[in-house]
Amino acid sequence: MNRTTAFVPSNQNTVTTTPTFSQTVGKWIKFDNEIQELQEKIKELRDKKQSTSKEIIETLRDKNKEHIVMDIPNGTLRVQQRKEHSGLTFQYVEKCLETLIPDKEQRDFVMQYLKDNREIKMVSELKRQVKK
Repeated sequence: MNRTTAFVPSNQNTVTTTPTFSQTVGKWIKFDNEIQELQEKIKELRDKKQSTSKEIIETLRDKNKEHIVMDIPNGTLRVQQRKEHSGLTFQYVEKCLETLIPDKEQRDFVMQYLKDNREIKMVSELKRQVKK
């Protein structure tokens, strides 16, 4: 069997692998690079879309036309209001408990219970560190 050696840069240990394994690692690196490039492009497009959205909404607001529905290719475009909830954090839960449970010791017990009993799930994943 033909074997090649792959170097693991984090601790300079070597792993003896087959050519097939090295090809699989190479594919993983290619996919990871492509995903990173696409994510950067998506972030750029989202930023541009958000900026353009603000511009459109401001223009419609200035002209008192926020209520109109615009016909566009493949559908319509309109300004819509939506509720945006803040995250459910331990800080928020603790603040709410202050109004419900006057006894600090009981509040602390509940908070510690919530923190200690969160579900923890271990997941194996490859983590790439790029040399700079």
